[in-house]
Amino acid sequence: MSCRERLLLKKGFTLVELMIVVAIIVIVSTFASINIVDRIRKNNEIRTKVIVPTVIKNTIDKAFAEGRKYYIDIPVSNEKTIKVTKNMANTTTTAIAEEISIPKGNITYTTVPSTVTQIVIGEKGNVVNNVDIIIKSGTIPFYKIEVKNITGVDIGSVRTFKSNTNTETAIWVEESGK
Repeated sequence: MSCRERLLLKKGFTLVELMIVVAIIVIVSTFASINIVDRIRKNNEIRTKVIVPTVIKNTIDKAFAEGRKYYIDIPVSNEKTIKVTKNMANTTTTAIAEEISIPKGNITYTTVPSTVTQIVIGEKGNVVNNVDIIIKSGTIPFYKIEVKNITGVDIGSVRTFKSNTNTETAIWVEESGK
């Protein structure tokens, strides 16, 4: 029987061939899963950088337009939403205006000063309590939101900064084009 005839009669794969294919699949899937986890983390960071300052800016605009006080609760514990409440017309009663879902997972929020966990926006769109919100991925700070009044004008301002380092000690650079 010639080699050609033996090849034609052979049906199936050897154990070594199957083990090589399985090993290749395991290696490729390992790299893919590492990449997926990293993309999820990056996606949460990007969503956070967009959602949080937008909520604050929109609330300042609403307070100014409606002439009423608004409160924004910063999610410093395990909440997964930013709660925006407002004073009801001609009363001191507050009502939830909106709740915005935000990424959590490995993302944490801290405030400076740490005692401030709520931003108060006055009836004229002014920020009653200045605060910086530091957003971290794990232990690494990657984004800072500064909420305060514009100097000389009694209206709120939101400035955003990104970290220039990948360490626990951030060097903040203001983002342009905001």
